[in-house]
Amino acid sequence: MDPYQSRFGREQGVFSHRGDVPYFANYYIASNIKADTVVLENPTLLEFIEELKNEYDYVGIGFQGLNIEMAF
Repeated sequence: MDPYQSRFGREQGVFSHRGDVPYFANYYIASNIKADTVVLENPTLLEFIEELKNEYDYVGIGFQGLNIEMAF
């Protein structure tokens, strides 16, 4: 896994190293609160919008610090 792929692995095409980083903190929080929870890892915009139609009281969004520029 290479979390730095977006910075250091450019122009390598199919030979660039990639991997998924699970958001353990989101699962930890979800399992320790007394509320119905859903954790989405890297959803598409359409998947996220569909989930928001469930009218939650709170929504938490987590992201990797390396890709903070992409989150905005």
